[in-house]
Amino acid sequence: LSTMITKKKQEQLLLFIIIFVLGKITFFIPTTNAQVNHHECRQTCGSSKPVPYPFGFSSGCAIRLKCTAGVASVGEFPVKVNTDSMIVSIEAQCNRPFDSLHHLFSHKYAPTSRNVILLENCTGTPLPCFIPETLVRTHFESVGCNNASGTGELSCYFENRTNGFVDRRTLDEIGCKYFMSSLAAPDIKNISGAPLSLDVNIIQLGWWLQGDQCLCSDHANCTTLQSPMDGKPGFRCRCRDGFVGDGFLVGTGCQKG
Repeated sequence: LSTMITKKKQEQLLLFIIIFVLGKITFFIPTTNAQVNHHECRQTCGSSKPVPYPFGFSSGCAIRLKCTAGVASVGEFPVKVNTDSMIVSIEAQCNRPFDSLHHLFSHKYAPTSRNVILLENCTGTPLPCFIPETLVRTHFESVGCNNASGTGELSCYFENRTNGFVDRRTLDEIGCKYFMSSLAAPDIKNISGAPLSLDVNIIQLGWWLQGDQCLCSDHANCTTLQSPMDGKPGFRCRCRDGFVGDGFLVGTGCQKG
């Protein structure tokens, strides 16, 4: 009997050690910022259509947006999201503080270099603007910013490239007082010869998740990049042609379309 009890205790001790070790292994498995369960993320804002992972409106979302009166927003600006970018509506306003532009920069999204940002009352000198002044005035003269700013000088800022992000430090160094609005174009540099298609009163934001591994589902392509904010690696998933979904392992993945 003593032998049997001892053997049973040994088996229990062995089982305890296995559970303890497995528990330790599980505890120390590293996770990334992208590994957020989408079921813990509120993806609806009012009665609007749910936004796709990784976006949402609660602390469990990888990229958290604001829900203001049933409208998704970034800072004070309404926003729509898609698989490649975030489209922010910027209503033309001549006395909007320049600092409001900072809401469009984060560690997971930033304005792309395909934007022309319209500014007023600048002490520095922006890059030469290739958007014709007459075109800009046609769209924005009704706002009456000349009277509000007192100078009547409208400046435009853009990056001299079409693949990348706006350099926030350079933008701040111009020393502008007002952020009026923005234009977006497929290719800002090549506007001569062919008609130019401009999206007025919007800013295009590129977005990403932090991490050096592409946590994409099967049938999804991964775009890797370096964050313009902190230089850390990031990635974005998109379902291949013929498949639908958000493309992420912890999201809805990709299903046959």
